[in-house]
Amino acid sequence: METSDITVLVLREIRDEIKQTNSRLAKVENRLESMDDRLGSMDDRLESVDNRLVTLETTVTHELVEFRKEFVVVRDLLVGRRDLGQRVARVEADVADLKRRVP
Repeated sequence: METSDITVLVLREIRDEIKQTNSRLAKVENRLESMDDRLGSMDDRLESVDNRLVTLETTVTHELVEFRKEFVVVRDLLVGRRDLGQRVARVEADVADLKRRVP
């Protein structure tokens, strides 16, 4: 074989390898585009979840504030009833004392 024949053969092999490399790069590019699309979709879903969490946090905070208000009302009622029990006991003692005095 002459030198020019070997050179042509080597150049053809290089050309074929470049074609294969380009094909593989195209496949990688397609996979990357697919992954980019999937990541975009995931980002949208995460944004939606984040928005729902913010809404939920706001709702829970509001409900906790309302619960605290109601709790204070119930506590005050219970404290009042405890005081009422002491007052009832005094009234009952007074009634018993009056019954002893009345013939």
